Amino acid sequence: MMEDIHKQVEKLRITLGNMEVALNSVANAIVWTNSQGKIQWCNFLFEQLVNQKKILLISKNLTDQLVLLQNDHPIEAADHPIT
Repeated sequence: MMEDIHKQVEKLRITLGNMEVALNSVANAIVWTNSQGKIQWCNFLFEQLVNQKKILLISKNLTDQLVLLQNDHPIEAADHPIT
């Protein structure tokens, strides 16, 4: 039983590794958040977009990292179209 679980975990690690390679090779910034808008994962282009390393972005609010402007003024978090 434990051997089966270890095999499944290893397959999952390989799959996740392949997904990360694929998502880091696309020409768009990608970010995943939880239902509260906290960053769970991002690709390299998102890191570049917000000028932060992934390790520093995890668990931070997306709207705090992705500042949008309207008439040269930041959009308030409550009005942010991403939330």
